[in-house]
Amino acid sequence: IIVQDAPHLRRELGVSLLALAALESHGAPVYLETHKAVNTRIYAHLGFHTVDTCAIPDTGITQYAMLRPARRLLR
Repeated sequence: IIVQDAPHLRRELGVSLLALAALESHGAPVYLETHKAVNTRIYAHLGFHTVDTCAIPDTGITQYAMLRPARRLLR
């Protein structure tokens, strides 16, 4: 599980990218959630697609669940 806390986003981005690379090296699918609609376009560019959305009650926030299928490993 990779979590990005907004105040630490820039500092921890490298760690998250390394974790993503590790998942890819095992041919694993990658799942993420975001509450910012603008981020869905960024993640779509990286191969993710929205698999579900939900409204968080009493907040006005929509949560987007996104998945990038496992990538075929080249050997």
